[in-house]
Amino acid sequence: MENDRKICIRADGSPEIGLGHVVRCMSLAHMLTDDFSIHFYVFEIPDSLKNEINQNGWDVTVIEKESDFLNELTGNEIVVLDSYQFYSDYQKQLKDKGCKLVCIDDFHDQHFYADLVINHAPGVTKGHYDGELYTKYLLGPDYSLLRPEFLETKSYENKKISRDVKNIFVCFGGSDSKNLTAKVLSWLPLENYTVTLVLGNAYPHRDELNTVIEERKDLEIVVKNSLSAKEMSNELEQADLAIVPASGILFEVISTGLPVISGYYTENQQNVYSGFKANNVFYDAKSFNEQDFLKAFSIAIKKKDDEIVENQQNCVDGLSPKRFRSKFLGLLYSNILQIREADIDDMEQYFKWANDESVRANAFNTEDIPWNDHVTWFKKKLSNNHSRMYIFEIDDRGVGQVRFDKENEEVWDIDYMLDEDFRGFGLGSEIIDRGLKKLIFEEKRVKVQALVKTDNIPSEKVFEDLNFKKHNFKEGTIKFTYEEKI
Repeated sequence: MENDRKICIRADGSPEIGLGHVVRCMSLAHMLTDDFSIHFYVFEIPDSLKNEINQNGWDVTVIEKESDFLNELTGNEIVVLDSYQFYSDYQKQLKDKGCKLVCIDDFHDQHFYADLVINHAPGVTKGHYDGELYTKYLLGPDYSLLRPEFLETKSYENKKISRDVKNIFVCFGGSDSKNLTAKVLSWLPLENYTVTLVLGNAYPHRDELNTVIEERKDLEIVVKNSLSAKEMSNELEQADLAIVPASGILFEVISTGLPVISGYYTENQQNVYSGFKANNVFYDAKSFNEQDFLKAFSIAIKKKDDEIVENQQNCVDGLSPKRFRSKFLGLLYSNILQIREADIDDMEQYFKWANDESVRANAFNTEDIPWNDHVTWFKKKLSNNHSRMYIFEIDDRGVGQVRFDKENEEVWDIDYMLDEDFRGFGLGSEIIDRGLKKLIFEEKRVKVQALVKTDNIPSEKVFEDLNFKKHNFKEGTIKFTYEEKI
């Protein structure tokens, strides 16, 4: 199963396109490295960033053409794409090859064939997207792509409610295409501030910046280059105010509980900007023109309450590694999940699942099932032409079951259960979807329904993800229906 645990990440970084794609993929890699082997494939990347990837124990292959990457794939890998040129046709090539596919997205402007779509901008919903029925969406700051140092910070309680702004942190990412670092430095009001400028690997404007530094004798200016995540975290801990764009670094600042001025200067920052603006977690510099910046700065230095920091606490909870691990392990498991028809040797396994505490709690009959009753029931189901019992396994270990019972000439009822060790990985919808496909192949046309208790939220979400129609049924019960034919 070693090759099944390989994640291939396709992203690029340069002064022209910035380094954000690679950096956030590295954040994702940190979250998954304990369970998967990680391999980056790039057209271009600064040597310093390539070295950092290698130092984390991940491989980097520099490719000359896209076919070099495609030819590396066997179809057993999980592929992560993070770039704006990977359109629907390219995604379909990867899916046709057999790969599980994850797309990190900013624009929701195309049809997705990916298994998972990640967009950590606040305010983005599934309704913004067009994708395949199987596509799942990991949206909002619950899926923040943060480096480990910023997931560990969570130091809101240590921030002062009243403060004087003396130390200002300024960073506009890896390349800062519009040289806002120098512009902001020139715009700062006359005051004895200490300003720490953090420049990225691909910053190309050193001559212009040096000119502004020479002009600002009233400021104590410290320039730092290509900081590690730990060094960046330390600088933010020492700052009283940050000035950053609405990109990945804004998530990092929010995670430290630091008052921040933010805005956007590229199109791909606008969704993050709009979402976090609605949550009131930064002072708004809009598109970073001089007038809007000075207005935001004036408000920030006069503000003595902690409203911004309090709002930040509700945005980034530091639990995204747990969520990503669950979803990616779900992809791994679904890739090696086997389906077969149940037989008499499965009777004991079904008995164990049926009497699981949470299964009984979600059943309409919550009483434990006696063994003798189970034996009679199980044998009857196996011999019934109007029942289909499918069991799912990984390496011969039972994962779960889906059963369809045709109670009348029109409709099949659905029942499913997951082993407790495989819950939380999105496999409920996976086994129902595969069971449905097998039933449809055998029957050609099916109508199915599922009855779910109103307090059984996980099952409700499973059927919603599979695009079942939701109906009010009776008090305490929701009915889901689905019809398909081939």
